[in-house]
Amino acid sequence: MENFLKEPIKVNFNELYLDPNNPRLASENAPGYDDAEKLFDPDLQSEAEHTLLEIYNPDDLIRSITTQGWMPIDNIVVWSHPDKPHFHVVVEGNTRTLALRKIRNGILTEARDKLKKMEDRPKKFASSDIEEQAKYVAGLERLLRDTEIITVVPLNADSVEELERKLPRVLAVRHIQGSKAWGGYAEDIWVYERYKHLFESKFPGEPIGWEKGLIQVVANESSSKWTTTKKKMMAARSFSQFTMNYEEHLPEGEALKPNDYYLFEIIAKNNWLSEQFGLTENELHLSPEGEKALFEWVFKKPRTGKGDTNENIIYRHENIRDWASMRRYDLDHGTNFSHRLDVLSPETAPTYKSIEAAWLAHKARKQPQEVIDELIQKLSKIDTTTLFNSGEALKDQLKRIRTLTDQCIKAIEANEINK
Repeated sequence: MENFLKEPIKVNFNELYLDPNNPRLASENAPGYDDAEKLFDPDLQSEAEHTLLEIYNPDDLIRSITTQGWMPIDNIVVWSHPDKPHFHVVVEGNTRTLALRKIRNGILTEARDKLKKMEDRPKKFASSDIEEQAKYVAGLERLLRDTEIITVVPLNADSVEELERKLPRVLAVRHIQGSKAWGGYAEDIWVYERYKHLFESKFPGEPIGWEKGLIQVVANESSSKWTTTKKKMMAARSFSQFTMNYEEHLPEGEALKPNDYYLFEIIAKNNWLSEQFGLTENELHLSPEGEKALFEWVFKKPRTGKGDTNENIIYRHENIRDWASMRRYDLDHGTNFSHRLDVLSPETAPTYKSIEAAWLAHKARKQPQEVIDELIQKLSKIDTTTLFNSGEALKDQLKRIRTLTDQCIKAIEANEINK
């Protein structure tokens, strides 16, 4: 069996660098691993650190480390760049590296400053509080000494090509079929980027498209079904493209958020919705018309309110899924509620609330079969005594029912003859 990891080694903590290609960053503009200068650029490292802090709050991890000490139960996995052997890219363990950085570069300094202020003005603080702060600072300093030299596990790859072949397997085991899932967009865009790399390697210079065999490769690597894998990639690519085209058109102060990705997952998973928004079998992302409709319906107005207070045509992402249910209802009952939303004429759409109200009211109505079934059941329960006691009143009603029944039967038979 091929070795993916080498034996653990000890390195200086300052030689660890965050991976700007980390799937958690979900970036389409990741630098890759070829250019060492770009990969280890201080500005890019700061940007990666800032982005990770935004999407993954490490406070609980920091609290655990500062109270319990450094316990590397899961070793950090690194890759040493061939052009800079003492520069180690953290390909697995960026959050733990980030936590240790924050302790070094902020938390310890603040703790020391606080202790100095307390010691300079001892009469303002209880001696026990000063002692507690001194213990806290001593614990942080011990933590830094303990992690100044840190044990890591190198990925067994001597070139960028070997890294790109082995890393997806390691990350898939860890985060896709493993216990620490990325979930959502981060996972799906990583799968797409993996597919894109395979496609460009097999078909250099050709525009990216779907190739069944390569989809199967990434499906196998992520222990997922072929269809599921493709839909994940279509959703990720659609969200990325939509963000690029429309984020700058959002109302002032608004931005696309991770939970907005759910909307694109709904569309990609449903064949009819995919067709409506132009995400057909051979397309990588929504059509321009589909993107425009989605913007007009969901994102055009401020989303400050929730539910009924949202002024957009679509007031919650689940409305899109319900739209597909509405279409199935139309097919079964000969109605046309779903037709009131038209991707090709998005500006003419009424609010989904009004469509939904009419649809639900229609669903609440009893169908002819249900009315007749109820009538038959109730007639069958009328006993002879009640019939005799009710006299002529019941007789007239039953004659009226017989007349209406005959008319219905004649209409049905006439329709059958015309067919």
